[in-house]
Amino acid sequence: MNKQLKERWTWLLRQLWPRRGALLLMALSSLPALCANLAILTLMRRLFDRVIPAGDSDAVILVGVSLFGLWVANALVAVLVVLWSAPVLRDITRNVRMALLAELCHWRWADLAAVDSGRAEARVVYETEQVEQLLQSVFLHALPALLPLFVFLGVMIWLSPALTAIVVVLALATRVLGLPFTLSLRKATLAFRDAFERYHLVTRRVVALLPTSVAQASETTGLQKFDGATTDLARTSVRLSIVGSQLAQSNAVGNAAVATTILILGGLAVATQESSLGSFAAFLLAANQANAASAALQRALPAGLAGDEALTRLAALRREGSPRPASGAIAHDFASSICVERADVGYGTTTVLQHQTLVVEPGSVTVIVGPNGKGKTSLLLLLLGLIEPIRGAVTYGGVARDRIDMEQFRRRVGYLPQSPFLFFGTIAENILAGRADVSEDAMAQAVRAAVLEPVIEAAPEGMQTYLADHGHRLSGSERQRVALGRALASQPNLLILDEPTNHVDEATRRLLIDRVIRQRPAGQTILVATHDPEIIAVGTHVYDVTLGRMLPNSTQPASV
Repeated sequence: MNKQLKERWTWLLRQLWPRRGALLLMALSSLPALCANLAILTLMRRLFDRVIPAGDSDAVILVGVSLFGLWVANALVAVLVVLWSAPVLRDITRNVRMALLAELCHWRWADLAAVDSGRAEARVVYETEQVEQLLQSVFLHALPALLPLFVFLGVMIWLSPALTAIVVVLALATRVLGLPFTLSLRKATLAFRDAFERYHLVTRRVVALLPTSVAQASETTGLQKFDGATTDLARTSVRLSIVGSQLAQSNAVGNAAVATTILILGGLAVATQESSLGSFAAFLLAANQANAASAALQRALPAGLAGDEALTRLAALRREGSPRPASGAIAHDFASSICVERADVGYGTTTVLQHQTLVVEPGSVTVIVGPNGKGKTSLLLLLLGLIEPIRGAVTYGGVARDRIDMEQFRRRVGYLPQSPFLFFGTIAENILAGRADVSEDAMAQAVRAAVLEPVIEAAPEGMQTYLADHGHRLSGSERQRVALGRALASQPNLLILDEPTNHVDEATRRLLIDRVIRQRPAGQTILVATHDPEIIAVGTHVYDVTLGRMLPNSTQPASV
């Protein structure tokens, strides 16, 4: 437990370290207000001990105006502190989010493919927001309250050591009595975060399945799940509010006990002339400021608990993946072959491919065949460098994978997976998929090769027509072709296609084979996994994963 605690807070401190100077200034931001409040305390003591007894009306007015000026200055300083600090904290949160997402981007492909995307999304979005609330609570409230707390405790001791001792003991006793509420608050916070995550996941899945649910008339099941999640969220939210209120009222009763003690004992000291009225007023002001600082620390507690839980969840997410092996520095020129040499591929304890030896020649059309579930996709991922062999090796122009700059390599590869993902956005945005280096001419060529003209012509706004999430309202063939356009748009040197003619009608299939394969750019290498006899017929090489070897061009593989 201590190791995990150290891990998550060390990770956060690494994100904070570059802005340590700004954070230190935030922690000391109470210094101007502290000086102003000390001046107010001095003026109040002088007002009651000297000015009022002397009957000097002008001096009374002057002191009053001075006090008002100091209070206004305090308010202005507080506003300026927030105006300066809020953007700094937002920028730190942005860096935390970027660091988290960058860490996920560098996971091994198998870990990325296995992660629950909805849960990861919820944690990246909501838990990082809790981290920002934690930072605001710590650097805008808790740390700035420490210096005033100690200074005003010192003032109280100077004015009345005995009364200060009684007040401190009583304050500590009331906090100890409120400890059960603090522990309950942590439990309630954990329960609420669990319920909120479940609510997010259920909502995401129910909404995503709405078209299917309506088609199957199974909306009731989704509504029941949603109702259960919202009910659980409401229950834990109510519990959190109740426990938070109990803790707040417990603190309020403790503060009232302290205030009553000060009024009674301080009033008796003034009545018996053991203390002056000015000293008593100054003690009250100092106690009020110390209490305000203490209250700021107390208010930071719920945010601290929620922030620690958020860091715990982010740490759990980060532990689900492991970083990819370090990439080399050698750029593959795509003018030389890519070789798989007696490679075994597996996931966990399951081996899906054994003793695979394959040479992909530059400019070739290499077709991979075999029954479903026998490892065709795994072989594509192996050649793409997204997974590593258990045994054997993959070389690029005779250079080992760990010496190749794989990011540079994959930027020159177009990849069409079996189940492509389309997001809510325009057709153009789905084809570009965030790339900014695709020219209009390259886009037009990709649209033509992927036989997307009929889709675009039928769309109300052409390329700027918005697609629904996951490409709903498009047919399976249309979704496949939009994703194919995405693979072609970068004008890749190596095009990797996984069952590219799935769901495609006969006429469109022939156009795709002609435009993508027969009319491919000079020098482009194509690697395709398929059951389609027409694609097999145009391949320059045919590789059977069940046999683990290349077949003669004239041989129709029995495994197709």
